[in-house]
Amino acid sequence: MVSLALISCVLIVWRHQMKAKIMYIDTIKYSVSIISSFDGHRGEADNYLGTGHEIRLKNNYTLATQVANTANYTDLVYRDGELRGDLRNATAQRDKFRESLVAHCGQFIQIMSYYSDTLGAERKLPKLPTLSTGQVALSQIATTVISIWTQVNEDTSGALEIPLVLRDGFTLVKLQADLVGLNGAYNLMVEKRRALAILRQQRVTLLNDIIKPRLREYRTKIKVHFPKNHWLRTSLPTFSTPSASSPDAVVLSGAWDTNTLKATLQWSACAHPELDHYEVRACSGSVYKTAEDYNLATLPKDQLTYQTDAGLAAMGSSITLKVYAVTKKDRTAGSNGLNITRTSSSAVARAA
Repeated sequence: MVSLALISCVLIVWRHQMKAKIMYIDTIKYSVSIISSFDGHRGEADNYLGTGHEIRLKNNYTLATQVANTANYTDLVYRDGELRGDLRNATAQRDKFRESLVAHCGQFIQIMSYYSDTLGAERKLPKLPTLSTGQVALSQIATTVISIWTQVNEDTSGALEIPLVLRDGFTLVKLQADLVGLNGAYNLMVEKRRALAILRQQRVTLLNDIIKPRLREYRTKIKVHFPKNHWLRTSLPTFSTPSASSPDAVVLSGAWDTNTLKATLQWSACAHPELDHYEVRACSGSVYKTAEDYNLATLPKDQLTYQTDAGLAAMGSSITLKVYAVTKKDRTAGSNGLNITRTSSSAVARAA
């Protein structure tokens, strides 16, 4: 049961938010604030009407139920952010282990190719992996390398000094640990993506099937109960501001800077008269997925360049970026996507 203290807190928050700019209920960034403003407004209306005369909605949808649903929705939004962070971290770990496995499996295969006549291992050697080798294929290559390396370390012919150690002191044990790390990070990525999809569906369902219909009904009830100039009519929250215009999307370009070892971005200026700021957003991989994006930076409206190495610390790492123009009334427009993949000390940039 929702306490009176919680409802009182909602009223206080609502009074503060009504002084702020109007935002948009379907945007995850602002939806909690908008829904909470309805909770506060309904509390004010019920107080004004008095006990026993509160606003009544379908299916006995009381203020307490409404506040509880807002709390549930807020929790889903919070968990969405947590899962996005977990997915970013798992992706970074996957990229780190992938870089190491590609480099060291490649070293080992080249060594074994050189000594193949003596060791008789040529027929067992897998193809050299690259940074574009898929998860399953790379895991299979590493498993084969581990098997051959184990045999080599048991060889007493004297063809190689054993146990075999690669150029940078890399050992069989480290390769085994990297393979475990790669598979663990990849499985975690799959788990987080699945959990994010389920949670997002729960959030959207709660918003569209339960919360929004009752808020629309509440708006209608207020309009029926009170005249046009009544303060409960004039302060009635809305889902959006139809009169607000959206900015034009900027054009994003960029490349990898081999001097700073960062991606350098630049974009065209947005000419919207109410432009407030720019947001640089990114997601891992070669395709921009709004459901998985995250905010890298919020920049002043006169800044048209940005540098970052976020998500590009390891060779083979790939991120896709967009720059959003944001107006004072929170209208947004995203640029074209730009994918940057780090290959070594340089990277290749292409349209996403």
